[in-house]
Amino acid sequence: MNSDILIARGLHKSYRSDGKRLHVIKGIDVSVKKGESLVIVGPSGAGKSTLLHILAGLDKPDGGSVVLGSVDIYRLPDAKRAAIRTQDRGFVFQFYHLLQEFSVMENVMLPGLMRRRPDTAKLRQTAGDILYKVGLKDRMKHRPAELSGGEQQRVAIARALINSPNILFCDEPTGNLDSKSGEAVYRLIFDLNKKEGITVIVVTHQKYFTEVATRCLGIKDGLLSDYML
Repeated sequence: MNSDILIARGLHKSYRSDGKRLHVIKGIDVSVKKGESLVIVGPSGAGKSTLLHILAGLDKPDGGSVVLGSVDIYRLPDAKRAAIRTQDRGFVFQFYHLLQEFSVMENVMLPGLMRRRPDTAKLRQTAGDILYKVGLKDRMKHRPAELSGGEQQRVAIARALINSPNILFCDEPTGNLDSKSGEAVYRLIFDLNKKEGITVIVVTHQKYFTEVATRCLGIKDGLLSDYML
């Protein structure tokens, strides 16, 4: 296995709720190797989404560090951290967050268009290639409302890949799908890991993700442990 692509140490995160301090992440250490597929399994409220958002640079921890490559991302200014998110990482969430007024092709291209001086023709070709890989070559001109839930999530995955991320972060990617569509999506994610070499980090309560992952961890009460099947 290759060297670590992400190293997190001493992560803490708490929120204030009803006048009380809720400690969600309690001193977590975790590292992820390049090309690895890591699944973190836990029930609702265990802190798995909070942890993923911290690892992805979306939610600043109260304490601890996240080193991506050789950069401690939470020592960077917010604007610089946001720029790195756009360049190096892809995100897939439970809800698809597709723009309903845009076509499938336009939704996938959007993150690329947000980069400085994008080559629109090249970007369109790349988007088309990715949509072909995820099985949506016949849906490029459709609007999201014309697609099934599973198809919409595949559009969201294609969009996450448009900037060639080093890491794909997935937050309950099948939580809004029926079992058949969910299975198709999780197989797509891990095919991308195996065939394209994209590092994948998934948080979920769905145990079927553990069947094909390189490594599985459990999270409970803000702490990580080895996941037991």
